[in-house]
Amino acid sequence: ERLWRSEAVQRPSRVSGEFRWYNGRYRTFIREQQRAVQRRMVQLYVAEGVGGGSALSEDVADHYKQLIRVQDSELREVRHENEQLRSEVEAFMRRSLKADSAVLADKADALEKENEALRTEVEELQGELDGRVARLEAERKQLRAMVSEQELQLKSMAISYSQVEQANAELRASLASSPPGQ
Repeated sequence: ERLWRSEAVQRPSRVSGEFRWYNGRYRTFIREQQRAVQRRMVQLYVAEGVGGGSALSEDVADHYKQLIRVQDSELREVRHENEQLRSEVEAFMRRSLKADSAVLADKADALEKENEALRTEVEELQGELDGRVARLEAERKQLRAMVSEQELQLKSMAISYSQVEQANAELRASLASSPPGQ
């Protein structure tokens, strides 16, 4: 009875350094033991008779009431801890989201700068390409003009050659038709 009424059992220390988390199997074992003790206390209470007036049944009833008080107190503490943990998790999530948002903003800024640099490079390359195309187009026009001029000269040479050949053929024909010695 002194153990149940002791301050350490009634209000265990919740200082984070002293508080220890137990695994699920241990907590399940403790719950089962508490239920077994409750059942035994109820059995003893019922076995002695309700209202039998014996000191033992009053003592069992007191123990049972004390156990219920302790469990209620523990339940309130667990609920309070649960609320604190929930608020800590929410605060952590908000901080995490803010940090993630800042990181994403930095990444977006870096990507925007890189994108702008790439756009500038593309514009420069496009300008170079346009300049090359213009130079090649001018060279092509110049070469076409030269080819046209060369073709014209070739035609005039062909005509001149044809005329020379015709004159030469006529001269030969006239020489061939004239008597030798004249």
